[in-house]
Amino acid sequence: MKRVLILTADSNTGYPVPATKGGAVSELVENLIVSNELEYTYNFEVISLFDQKAVDESLKFKNTRFHWVKTNFIIRFLDTLVFTLAKIVLRERSKSFKSMVMLLNYIRNARRILKRNNYDHVIIENNMLLFWALKGLKKYQGKYYYHAHNLPRTNAFMNKTLLNTQKVLTVSDFVKNEIVDGDTKFPAIKKNKVEVLFNRIDLNHFKVLPNNCVSNLREKYNLKATQKVLLFAGRLSWEKGIDKIIDAIQLLKDENIKLLIVGSVLHGSARLEKDDYVNSLRKKIEQIGDKVVFTGYISYKDMPTIYNLADIAILPSMWEEPAGLTPIEAMACGTPVITTNSGGIPEYVSDSAIVLNRDNNLAKNIATEINKLIQDDNYYMEYKYRGLKRVLYYDSIEYARVLKKTLI
Repeated sequence: MKRVLILTADSNTGYPVPATKGGAVSELVENLIVSNELEYTYNFEVISLFDQKAVDESLKFKNTRFHWVKTNFIIRFLDTLVFTLAKIVLRERSKSFKSMVMLLNYIRNARRILKRNNYDHVIIENNMLLFWALKGLKKYQGKYYYHAHNLPRTNAFMNKTLLNTQKVLTVSDFVKNEIVDGDTKFPAIKKNKVEVLFNRIDLNHFKVLPNNCVSNLREKYNLKATQKVLLFAGRLSWEKGIDKIIDAIQLLKDENIKLLIVGSVLHGSARLEKDDYVNSLRKKIEQIGDKVVFTGYISYKDMPTIYNLADIAILPSMWEEPAGLTPIEAMACGTPVITTNSGGIPEYVSDSAIVLNRDNNLAKNIATEINKLIQDDNYYMEYKYRGLKRVLYYDSIEYARVLKKTLI
């Protein structure tokens, strides 16, 4: 049985695997190792940042060994110091320095593990800096892969190592084409070395639930039985298009709808109070009164209940979304989706969601589609069942098997 090592540390806050603190990449890696439990394909090993809950969760995995990298007080202190200085000097570009010392410590530990062992494959998850763990280790020539979940912001001065990557695995054809076209931080990589490995979700987790599972949530958020619930999940940022949904609701003038904004808040931090985009959102929301409900943070494990509560999920991404799992998660819960032709999203949803152009008519078109879904039961059920059929392509139970076809 082949041994596969997975390097997972991100550049911002360090989400562990298993994904006890969330994090999109960590959740996808967990889906991969879960699928390997069901169909034993590889001896996986994962280098993860230490978290006690993650350690406890890891005990259920029989086919994966975990290496834990601890972050001590000195590292946390140095990270705080570096990030403070970066904010002063670099301002908006300081985010990448939030956990730089922690990341360097992770790389040092990963390098030690790589030297001590002999792996058949090494997968680097979405962080170019992790290539430093491989620098000069000739025994891994032709054995390492880069799993690109988005377009990289830096090549980490590792062009030569990148060029020797056995394959770059991307989460969509959109990301693949951007890399092959050469307009990224990647060096010029041949098309035959870039392959798509689509993201997957756990369909035992994201599924249609009975009505009694969401009745308590209706009470919690003060939603009447007759009200239609629109859902937006994501950051309050221009990229996610929340302002387009508010504009659409203003156009509808329907008193029987509520917009549930999941995972974000409108107040509560100095950063939000200074954000021009958020301030403009506040003014828009004030104009539609009590039609908006903020849930605050919702854990990943509770998201299926939220999707089931919603009648329609509206996810009008304005930037080039690399893949976009949120529409797939909503569709798996039987919730029709309105989204945009952003990046890799159309590849994932195909004709199973309502995909709109990102133009000056977007808010108006969102309003039109909301109205059609509310008024026309046949139209609503068509998209509900199209979505349920489409998500079968993204069942995480197949993840390890599909990966096996990709690794050489």
